[in-house]
Amino acid sequence: TGVVQISGQYPAQETCGNPLLQPETADTFNVGLLFNPGNFTASVDWFLFDFEGELTLESSSRMFATMFPAGLATTSPSHPCNAAEFAALRARFTFAQDTCASANVLRVARNNLNGPGTKTSGFDVRLQYDWPQLFGGFLAIGAEATYLQKFERGAVTLLGDSSIQIAAAEDRAGRHDLISEFFSYPKLRGNAFVTFNTGPVTFRWQ
Repeated sequence: TGVVQISGQYPAQETCGNPLLQPETADTFNVGLLFNPGNFTASVDWFLFDFEGELTLESSSRMFATMFPAGLATTSPSHPCNAAEFAALRARFTFAQDTCASANVLRVARNNLNGPGTKTSGFDVRLQYDWPQLFGGFLAIGAEATYLQKFERGAVTLLGDSSIQIAAAEDRAGRHDLISEFFSYPKLRGNAFVTFNTGPVTFRWQ
C-alpha cells in the first residue's frame, strides 16, 4: 500500500497480486541493410513487435476517471456510483462514510494483470566513420537514432469485469503521460558520439 495523487487528492493505493497472471508473449520481426564502404559503416533496420498479454498494472487515475466521469452528477441513476453494471469498479474504492463521491475516496485497489495487445514498429539507424591511425590512436565518430512509427495499445478493462473499460485503445507514439501512468514514447530519439582510443585508455564523449 502506498499513496497516489489523483485529482488533487492523495488517497491510499493498494496494489494487489494476481495468481492468474500468464507470461507476456511477442512475435517479432526485423529486416535491415548493412553498409561498409571503406572506413564508413551504417545500418538501417525496420522492426515490428506484436505483444500479447502485456504484464501491467491497472491505473488508479484512469479507474478514478471512469468512476467519476466529468459532467455526470453522482445522483444520476446512470452514474457508476449507482449503476449495477459498475459494481465491480465501485468495489475497488473505499469511501469516507461509505458515501460514493470523488471527494470521499480514501483508498483505491488496483491489480496486476495481463493487459492488452500492443503493436509497435519503427526504424533504427546507425552511422559511424573510423580513423584507424590518427594521432597515434583510433578515432571514431557516429550517431544512432530510432524513429517510432507506431505504438498501438489496445483498450484496458477492469480485472474481474471485462465489460468495464478503464483505458481506451490509443497510439502512444509521440505521446507521454508523466502523471498517472508514467510513459514516454517520443517519435524520434537518438545520440551522437566521438571516441578515441590509445593503448589501454579510451576517451568517449556522447
